[in-house]
Amino acid sequence: DFTSDEMLSLIKAVDSPYFGINFDTGNFMRILDDPIKGMQKLAKYTFSTHVKDLKPNRQASVDDWYFFSTTPVGEGLVDNQKLAQLLKDAGYAGFLAVELDTLHPDYKDDEDKAVVQSVKELRRIAKAVELP
Repeated sequence: DFTSDEMLSLIKAVDSPYFGINFDTGNFMRILDDPIKGMQKLAKYTFSTHVKDLKPNRQASVDDWYFFSTTPVGEGLVDNQKLAQLLKDAGYAGFLAVELDTLHPDYKDDEDKAVVQSVKELRRIAKAVELP
């Protein structure tokens, strides 16, 4: 994973309108890079998304990559509505694609339920910020 500054450096080095990123809302938090600040830098270079939400997993060690484990969108620490607004403001017209990886133990590995909740929240967010 790269920080937003590292991504921006790569984008500027390549200097092509065909080179951009898949903005993963949760990966920034996992490397302790603020996703909002990252989106402020990278929204205009975002071609696609992986929208996820995270919260600390007390069963994991702080240095485990899954210390911040996936929750349904809207139940974690990531302000995905603010991220979607920043995308909208930058002219993004793509999908908000849900991504779940290591599901937080509070959700008892019920991925189907987490996906349903996440899609419902993403629809609400898209409508609120008027994404297509």
